[in-house]
Amino acid sequence: MSLASRHAVSQLLNTSSFHQAATVAFICLLIALASIILSNHLLETIMRNHVRDMILVDIRTQQMHGHLNDTLQVASALRYRQPLEIRKDRHSVVIDRSGQVLYGDAHRIPECPSPCNTKWRHAELSDAQGNPSEMLGMVINLSDGGQYFSAYDLRPMLERTRIIALMTGAGLLIILLSILIISLPFSLRNLYRINRIRDVLARYASGDHGVMVPFDHRGDEFAHLGEAVNQGLQRINRLMDEVQNITSHIAHELRTPLTRLQNRLRNAADMLEGEPREELLRAV
Repeated sequence: MSLASRHAVSQLLNTSSFHQAATVAFICLLIALASIILSNHLLETIMRNHVRDMILVDIRTQQMHGHLNDTLQVASALRYRQPLEIRKDRHSVVIDRSGQVLYGDAHRIPECPSPCNTKWRHAELSDAQGNPSEMLGMVINLSDGGQYFSAYDLRPMLERTRIIALMTGAGLLIILLSILIISLPFSLRNLYRINRIRDVLARYASGDHGVMVPFDHRGDEFAHLGEAVNQGLQRINRLMDEVQNITSHIAHELRTPLTRLQNRLRNAADMLEGEPREELLRAV
């Protein structure tokens, strides 16, 4: 890029229109980031509450069908339901009173925090292959001393909801870039109009007192500025004409008495000799 091109780009980037557009875009970007973070947090909260509701519905359904009487009955019901289960993020575990796992993977049950005063379990876990998961579930104590754990893996759900926030952020970013791109023609036009005013002032300062700023009557701020500059230049021209007229008048008024004084000094010098004559001639 040449020096002139870089100077033109620098002028464009330093225009007030581009600064305003960049400021608006930056503020919108901050608002967009805050909105993305807030919306992501709200979506995660809604998703967790929805999963809690699904777990409670599942447990109530099991209770209504009388499947939560003993561990064998619960395990049998889950085995029957397993081929019909379409959600891969749903997990169930059944443990009898002796601690033997009758159904599911016991490693899916998060440890209860100390002190353990709730039936809900929520923690990030990893399976034997190292795949991460975020389990949210509830432990139900059965009548025969066993336990039934109904849970969902939140990670696939949250990843799907995060796509919404990311797509929203990408859309807002495109909008912000569009604002900056759209502002460039307006910045170029304003820079061109400002340079016209600067060029007229430079030509006027170099002695071309007949120049005027071209302006239209659209009524924007640059039109008012050009009109004000023209009025100022016209006022300066009138003042310069008045000064010139006054100077010419003063010179005309002084010419006759000065000529008479000069003649009198010469006449006086003709009547003298020596040094007084030379002094009067120097005065002439």
